[in-house]
Amino acid sequence: GMGAHAHTVETADGQVTVDVPFRVFNERHYRNFAAILTSLGIEWEMCNYAASYSALESGEVYFRYANWLIGAFSLPYLPFASLFSTSGWAVAKDFYRWISSAKLDLDAGRLDGLTMGEYLDSRGYSDLFQHRVFFPIMAIIMTCDIDSMRQYPADMVVGAFTNGRGRGVKRALGGTAAIVA
Repeated sequence: GMGAHAHTVETADGQVTVDVPFRVFNERHYRNFAAILTSLGIEWEMCNYAASYSALESGEVYFRYANWLIGAFSLPYLPFASLFSTSGWAVAKDFYRWISSAKLDLDAGRLDGLTMGEYLDSRGYSDLFQHRVFFPIMAIIMTCDIDSMRQYPADMVVGAFTNGRGRGVKRALGGTAAIVA
């Protein structure tokens, strides 16, 4: 495999390394990865990276989004069902606020010395946004637990996820099988 997200797992037969390669990527942030794919002749395409968030206890879907792909740009939107959800609107408000202000805060130096948790708390982001959407998805992306994600330097997280904003995410044609072949 690629070793991008390798994990050692203890089994009855001993230790096994499990490799979880990139499913999607932002080509502006992962320029070296994009260059490797290009050098290997692996093509990629823009994809509609949609998500849905639900409560395990009740099964309630409290937020979902999808993306319109327009040329080289990706514009997130709320699907029809989310338009009637109070929680969906609350998360969307914080999501769009984060998209529109985080890069400005980074460029102005307002993130210096702050953790991601301190930054979101200081800006008044809702618990629903922080603990049921933002930190869980970021913990998955960064392969850590939620408490660790709250401690990440805010400037690093915002820099990584606002680089190439509006350009969407890409996926390798042929999926991860093409990458690890």
